[in-house]
Amino acid sequence: MPFKWPPKKRGIKLTVVFPASNLKVLQDLRQRTEYLGMLARVLATFRVDNMVILRDRESSNEEVNFIRLILEYLLIPPYLRKRLVPLIPELRYAGLLPPLNIATHNPEGKSPSINELREGLVIESMGVKGKVFIGHKRPCFTHSTRELKVNERVMVRIVSIDPLRCELVEKDSVEEYVGFNVITSEEYELIDLCGKLGGLIVLTSKLGDDYVRIPLRKAFIKMIKESGGLILLFGNYAKDFDELVSPKVIEKLNPKFKLNFIPSQGTLSIRTIEALIAILSLINVDLESFK
Repeated sequence: MPFKWPPKKRGIKLTVVFPASNLKVLQDLRQRTEYLGMLARVLATFRVDNMVILRDRESSNEEVNFIRLILEYLLIPPYLRKRLVPLIPELRYAGLLPPLNIATHNPEGKSPSINELREGLVIESMGVKGKVFIGHKRPCFTHSTRELKVNERVMVRIVSIDPLRCELVEKDSVEEYVGFNVITSEEYELIDLCGKLGGLIVLTSKLGDDYVRIPLRKAFIKMIKESGGLILLFGNYAKDFDELVSPKVIEKLNPKFKLNFIPSQGTLSIRTIEALIAILSLINVDLESFK
Protein backbone atom coordinates (compact mmCIF):
# COMPACT_ATOMS: atom_id res chain seq x y z
CA MET A 1 0.00 0.00 0.00
CA PRO A 2 1.51 3.39 -0.99
CA PHE A 3 2.23 6.00 1.65
CA LYS A 4 -0.75 8.27 2.35
CA TRP A 5 -0.87 11.37 4.53
CA PRO A 6 -2.60 12.05 6.81
CA PRO A 7 -3.15 8.47 8.02
CA LYS A 8 -6.62 7.20 8.80
CA LYS A 9 -7.71 5.57 12.04
CA ARG A 10 -7.91 1.81 12.10
CA GLY A 11 -11.22 0.03 11.91
CA ILE A 12 -10.44 -1.43 15.35
CA LYS A 13 -9.25 0.08 18.64
CA LEU A 14 -5.71 -0.86 19.61
CA THR A 15 -4.82 -0.73 23.31
CA VAL A 16 -1.44 -1.30 25.00
CA VAL A 17 -1.23 -2.08 28.73
CA PHE A 18 2.22 -1.02 29.95
CA PRO A 19 3.41 -1.73 33.50
CA ALA A 20 5.04 1.33 35.08
CA SER A 21 7.75 -0.90 36.58
CA ASN A 22 9.45 -0.79 33.17
CA LEU A 23 11.13 2.38 34.44
CA LYS A 24 12.93 0.48 37.23
CA VAL A 25 15.81 -0.46 34.98
CA LEU A 26 16.39 3.25 34.22
CA GLN A 27 17.43 5.21 37.31
CA ASP A 28 18.57 8.42 35.61
CA LEU A 29 16.06 11.18 34.71
CA ARG A 30 17.61 11.68 31.30
CA GLN A 31 17.50 7.98 30.46
CA ARG A 32 13.88 7.71 31.58
CA THR A 33 12.88 10.76 29.55
CA GLU A 34 14.57 9.51 26.38
CA TYR A 35 13.09 6.03 26.85
CA LEU A 36 9.56 7.44 27.09
CA GLY A 37 10.18 9.60 24.04
CA MET A 38 10.93 6.46 22.04
CA LEU A 39 7.91 4.72 23.57
CA ALA A 40 5.61 7.54 22.45
CA ARG A 41 7.06 7.41 18.93
CA VAL A 42 6.39 3.66 18.73
CA LEU A 43 2.79 4.08 19.91
CA ALA A 44 2.11 6.84 17.39
CA THR A 45 3.88 5.06 14.53
CA PHE A 46 1.62 2.03 14.86
CA ARG A 47 -1.52 4.11 15.51
CA VAL A 48 -2.20 2.88 19.01
CA ASP A 49 -5.48 4.30 20.34
CA ASN A 50 -5.11 3.76 24.08
CA MET A 51 -1.99 3.63 26.23
CA VAL A 52 -2.81 2.23 29.67
CA ILE A 53 -0.12 2.85 32.29
CA LEU A 54 -0.52 0.16 34.92
CA ARG A 55 0.66 0.63 38.48
CA ASP A 56 1.72 -2.95 38.99
CA ARG A 57 3.14 -4.48 42.19
CA GLU A 58 6.71 -3.38 41.41
CA SER A 59 5.99 0.27 40.55
CA SER A 60 5.06 3.47 42.38
CA ASN A 61 2.62 6.33 41.84
CA GLU A 62 5.63 8.54 41.13
CA GLU A 63 6.64 6.36 38.18
CA VAL A 64 3.07 6.22 36.85
CA ASN A 65 2.76 10.01 37.04
CA PHE A 66 6.12 10.56 35.34
CA ILE A 67 5.20 8.31 32.42
CA ARG A 68 1.91 10.12 32.04
CA LEU A 69 3.61 13.54 32.22
CA ILE A 70 6.07 12.77 29.41
CA LEU A 71 3.52 11.11 27.13
CA GLU A 72 1.01 13.93 27.55
CA TYR A 73 3.75 16.49 26.98
CA LEU A 74 4.60 14.88 23.65
CA LEU A 75 0.94 14.84 22.62
CA ILE A 76 0.90 18.64 22.83
CA PRO A 77 1.88 20.24 19.49
CA PRO A 78 5.36 21.84 19.77
CA TYR A 79 3.94 25.26 18.89
CA LEU A 80 1.64 25.14 21.93
CA ARG A 81 4.06 23.92 24.58
CA LYS A 82 5.41 27.31 25.66
CA ARG A 83 1.83 28.44 26.23
CA LEU A 84 0.67 25.31 28.07
CA VAL A 85 3.58 23.62 29.83
CA PRO A 86 5.15 25.08 32.99
CA LEU A 87 8.87 24.82 33.73
CA ILE A 88 9.18 21.94 36.18
CA PRO A 89 12.17 19.75 37.19
CA GLU A 90 10.61 16.59 35.74
CA LEU A 91 10.79 18.14 32.25
CA ARG A 92 14.45 19.09 32.53
CA TYR A 93 15.35 16.92 29.52
CA ALA A 94 12.17 17.48 27.51
CA GLY A 95 14.21 19.31 24.87
CA LEU A 96 15.84 15.99 23.94
CA LEU A 97 12.53 14.36 23.08
CA PRO A 98 11.76 13.62 19.42
CA PRO A 99 8.54 15.18 18.10
CA LEU A 100 5.64 12.81 17.52
CA ASN A 101 5.02 14.30 14.07
CA ILE A 102 1.37 13.28 14.07
CA ALA A 103 -0.99 14.96 11.62
CA THR A 104 -2.52 17.48 14.03
CA HIS A 105 0.92 18.87 14.97
CA ASN A 106 1.66 20.26 11.48
CA PRO A 107 4.93 18.25 11.35
CA GLU A 108 6.03 19.72 8.01
CA GLY A 109 5.63 23.31 9.21
CA LYS A 110 3.36 24.21 6.32
CA SER A 111 0.93 27.10 6.02
CA PRO A 112 -2.70 26.18 6.74
CA SER A 113 -4.64 24.42 3.99
CA ILE A 114 -8.32 23.71 3.44
CA ASN A 115 -9.62 20.64 5.32
CA GLU A 116 -6.41 20.34 7.36
CA LEU A 117 -6.79 19.14 10.93
CA ARG A 118 -4.82 20.90 13.67
CA GLU A 119 -4.76 21.28 17.42
CA GLY A 120 -4.99 24.81 18.69
CA LEU A 121 -5.47 27.05 21.71
CA VAL A 122 -8.33 29.48 22.21
CA ILE A 123 -6.68 32.89 22.69
CA GLU A 124 -9.78 35.07 22.49
CA SER A 125 -13.40 34.30 23.32
CA MET A 126 -16.58 36.17 22.48
CA GLY A 127 -19.04 33.58 23.66
CA VAL A 128 -19.52 31.06 20.85
CA LYS A 129 -17.10 32.97 18.63
CA GLY A 130 -13.37 33.21 19.12
CA LYS A 131 -9.80 33.11 17.86
CA VAL A 132 -7.64 30.00 17.94
CA PHE A 133 -3.84 29.89 17.74
CA ILE A 134 -2.81 27.01 15.45
CA GLY A 135 0.93 27.66 15.11
CA HIS A 136 0.49 30.20 12.31
CA LYS A 137 1.25 33.92 12.21
CA ARG A 138 -2.49 34.61 12.00
CA PRO A 139 -5.03 33.22 14.46
CA CYS A 140 -7.92 31.19 13.11
CA PHE A 141 -11.44 32.58 13.56
CA THR A 142 -14.01 30.05 14.66
CA HIS A 143 -17.68 29.75 15.53
CA SER A 144 -18.87 27.05 17.90
CA THR A 145 -22.17 25.68 19.16
CA ARG A 146 -20.89 26.17 22.72
CA GLU A 147 -19.10 28.87 24.66
CA LEU A 148 -15.36 28.97 24.11
CA LYS A 149 -12.93 29.36 26.98
CA VAL A 150 -9.63 31.20 26.78
CA ASN A 151 -6.61 28.81 27.04
CA GLU A 152 -8.82 25.89 26.07
CA ARG A 153 -7.05 23.32 23.90
CA VAL A 154 -9.20 22.39 20.92
CA MET A 155 -9.06 20.43 17.68
CA VAL A 156 -10.08 22.31 14.55
CA ARG A 157 -10.50 21.75 10.84
CA ILE A 158 -9.56 24.62 8.53
CA VAL A 159 -12.45 25.70 6.26
CA SER A 160 -11.13 28.97 4.80
CA ILE A 161 -7.68 30.49 4.19
CA ASP A 162 -8.49 34.15 3.49
CA PRO A 163 -9.93 34.95 5.92
CA LEU A 164 -8.45 32.14 8.05
CA ARG A 165 -11.39 30.26 9.53
CA CYS A 166 -11.77 26.90 11.23
CA GLU A 167 -14.47 24.78 12.83
CA LEU A 168 -14.21 22.85 16.07
CA VAL A 169 -14.26 19.06 15.76
CA GLU A 170 -14.30 16.26 18.30
CA LYS A 171 -11.42 13.79 18.38
CA ASP A 172 -13.70 10.77 18.15
CA SER A 173 -15.55 12.13 15.11
CA VAL A 174 -12.60 12.53 12.73
CA GLU A 175 -11.30 9.90 10.31
CA GLU A 176 -7.63 10.79 10.74
CA TYR A 177 -5.33 9.26 13.35
CA VAL A 178 -4.71 11.99 15.92
CA GLY A 179 -2.66 10.24 18.61
CA PHE A 180 -3.33 8.02 21.60
CA ASN A 181 -5.24 8.44 24.85
CA VAL A 182 -3.17 8.19 28.04
CA ILE A 183 -4.95 6.25 30.80
CA THR A 184 -3.69 5.22 34.23
CA SER A 185 -4.97 2.18 36.09
CA GLU A 186 -4.52 0.29 39.31
CA GLU A 187 -4.28 -3.49 39.14
CA TYR A 188 -7.90 -4.27 39.98
CA GLU A 189 -9.26 -1.29 38.02
CA LEU A 190 -7.86 -2.87 34.88
CA ILE A 191 -10.64 -5.47 34.75
CA ASP A 192 -13.45 -2.92 34.33
CA LEU A 193 -11.27 -0.67 32.18
CA CYS A 194 -10.59 -3.42 29.65
CA GLY A 195 -14.30 -4.17 29.55
CA LYS A 196 -15.06 -0.54 28.71
CA LEU A 197 -12.31 -0.23 26.11
CA GLY A 198 -13.39 -3.47 24.45
CA GLY A 199 -11.52 -5.92 22.29
CA LEU A 200 -9.69 -9.21 22.26
CA ILE A 201 -7.38 -9.49 25.31
CA VAL A 202 -3.97 -11.01 24.58
CA LEU A 203 -1.17 -11.88 26.97
CA THR A 204 2.26 -11.47 25.41
CA SER A 205 4.79 -13.99 26.72
CA LYS A 206 7.89 -15.91 25.66
CA LEU A 207 6.07 -18.96 27.05
CA GLY A 208 3.05 -18.51 24.77
CA ASP A 209 2.12 -20.12 21.46
CA ASP A 210 4.52 -19.11 18.69
CA TYR A 211 2.99 -16.47 16.43
CA VAL A 212 4.48 -17.91 13.25
CA ARG A 213 1.82 -20.37 12.18
CA ILE A 214 -0.34 -18.82 9.44
CA PRO A 215 -3.60 -20.57 10.53
CA LEU A 216 -3.14 -19.16 14.04
CA ARG A 217 -2.43 -15.67 12.69
CA LYS A 218 -5.47 -15.70 10.41
CA ALA A 219 -7.76 -16.86 13.23
CA PHE A 220 -6.23 -14.28 15.56
CA ILE A 221 -6.78 -11.37 13.15
CA LYS A 222 -10.34 -12.54 12.43
CA MET A 223 -11.15 -12.50 16.14
CA ILE A 224 -9.66 -9.02 16.55
CA LYS A 225 -11.87 -7.64 13.79
CA GLU A 226 -14.95 -9.41 15.11
CA SER A 227 -14.38 -8.03 18.62
CA GLY A 228 -13.67 -4.51 17.34
CA GLY A 229 -10.37 -4.14 19.15
CA LEU A 230 -7.20 -5.59 20.59
CA ILE A 231 -5.80 -5.22 24.11
CA LEU A 232 -2.15 -6.25 24.46
CA LEU A 233 -0.86 -7.04 27.95
CA PHE A 234 2.89 -6.44 28.26
CA GLY A 235 5.29 -7.31 31.04
CA ASN A 236 8.40 -5.44 32.15
CA TYR A 237 12.11 -5.93 31.44
CA ALA A 238 12.27 -9.11 33.57
CA LYS A 239 8.79 -10.53 34.04
CA ASP A 240 5.72 -11.33 31.97
CA PHE A 241 2.46 -9.53 32.69
CA ASP A 242 0.99 -12.49 34.56
CA GLU A 243 3.96 -12.40 36.95
CA LEU A 244 3.32 -8.75 37.82
CA VAL A 245 -0.37 -8.88 38.75
CA SER A 246 -2.56 -11.05 40.93
CA PRO A 247 -3.73 -14.43 39.54
CA LYS A 248 -7.27 -13.23 40.30
CA VAL A 249 -6.79 -10.31 37.92
CA ILE A 250 -5.58 -12.66 35.18
CA GLU A 251 -8.56 -14.91 35.82
CA LYS A 252 -11.00 -11.98 35.52
CA LEU A 253 -9.30 -10.57 32.43
CA ASN A 254 -9.39 -14.04 30.87
CA PRO A 255 -6.99 -13.45 27.95
CA LYS A 256 -8.11 -15.34 24.84
CA PHE A 257 -4.55 -15.88 23.65
CA LYS A 258 -1.11 -16.21 25.22
CA LEU A 259 1.31 -15.54 22.39
CA ASN A 260 5.03 -15.45 21.78
CA PHE A 261 5.60 -13.00 18.91
CA ILE A 262 9.41 -13.41 18.89
CA PRO A 263 10.13 -17.17 18.76
CA SER A 264 13.75 -18.28 19.05
CA GLN A 265 14.79 -14.91 20.47
CA GLY A 266 18.51 -14.27 20.38
CA THR A 267 18.75 -12.55 23.75
CA LEU A 268 17.96 -13.93 27.18
CA SER A 269 15.41 -11.17 27.79
CA ILE A 270 13.64 -8.62 25.62
CA ARG A 271 12.96 -5.09 26.81
CA THR A 272 9.34 -4.04 26.60
CA ILE A 273 9.94 -1.32 24.04
CA GLU A 274 11.71 -3.88 21.84
CA ALA A 275 8.75 -6.22 22.20
CA LEU A 276 6.36 -3.39 21.36
CA ILE A 277 8.15 -2.69 18.09
CA ALA A 278 8.26 -6.34 17.08
CA ILE A 279 4.67 -7.15 18.05
CA LEU A 280 3.02 -4.03 16.66
CA SER A 281 4.95 -4.45 13.40
CA LEU A 282 3.60 -7.96 12.93
CA ILE A 283 0.04 -7.02 13.86
CA ASN A 284 0.15 -3.96 11.62
CA VAL A 285 1.09 -6.14 8.64
CA ASP A 286 -1.40 -8.90 9.45
CA LEU A 287 -4.32 -6.50 9.86
CA GLU A 288 -3.65 -5.35 6.30
CA SER A 289 -2.88 -8.82 4.91
CA PHE A 290 -5.60 -11.08 6.33
CA LYS A 291 -8.78 -9.35 5.20
